Amino acid sequence: LKGLIIETAYRKGYGNDLAEGSLRLARKYGAPEASVSIKGLEVPAYDPRGAFGLALSYATSYRGACHLRSWTIAFEVIGVPHLVNRFSSFEKPSLVKYTQDLAAIYDCLVMCKHFAIEFDEEPLSAMLSAVTGVEFSKEELLMVGERLWAIARLFNIREGFTRKDDVLPPKLRKPLDKGPIAGRIPPLDEMIKEYYAIRGWDSEGIPTKKLLDKLELRCYA
Repeated sequence: LKGLIIETAYRKGYGNDLAEGSLRLARKYGAPEASVSIKGLEVPAYDPRGAFGLALSYATSYRGACHLRSWTIAFEVIGVPHLVNRFSSFEKPSLVKYTQDLAAIYDCLVMCKHFAIEFDEEPLSAMLSAVTGVEFSKEELLMVGERLWAIARLFNIREGFTRKDDVLPPKLRKPLDKGPIAGRIPPLDEMIKEYYAIRGWDSEGIPTKKLLDKLELRCYA
C-alpha cells in the first residue's frame, strides 16, 4: 500500500491511473458504476441513505458529493437548532436550499461549519456587515447565498453538467439489507423536482430569467 501511495503521488505505474480519481479510473476499465462519486467527487463519510436531506444535498451540490456545501446533518442527526426526521422527504428540498445558502455565507465569512451552525441569520448578517461595511438584512444575507448558488449552477451548465448529473451513484441507490437504514432509499427524483421549483430553476435545473433578474444576474443568462 505504501508503494502504491508513492506511485500515485509520482504518477508511476498503476498510480498514474489512481491519480485521476475513482471515476476516471473506473471508466478506463469499463466499470463506471464502481465509482462511488457524484460529478466526479467521491462520497465522504456520511451515507446519504441514512439522511434524505443529505442525499439531496449531495446530488445537487455544484462540486459533487460534498457534505460541506449544505450542513443538513445539523438538523437530521445532531438536532441543531432542532431535530427533523432524517428518513422523511417532507420539506427537505426547502431545508437543503436554506442550508446551502447559509453554507455559502459561512464560506464567504471563512467560518468553520462545525461551530457556524450555532449562528442564524441575525448574527451572520451583523458579521457580514462588519466585514464589508455594507448593511445586510437577514433577507439580503440569504440572497447572497442564493446568488452564489445560481452563479455556480450557471458555471456548471456552461461546463456541460446537466440534470442527469444531479444523481446518487448506483451503489447508493440500492438499499442495504440490514442495519438501521435497511431497505431505505431517498426519493431523489421527487425531491429534486421540488428543489428546482423552490430554487427558481426550470425542470432541467437551469436558473430562470425571472430568478436571474431578481438576483441581478441577468448578464449571466
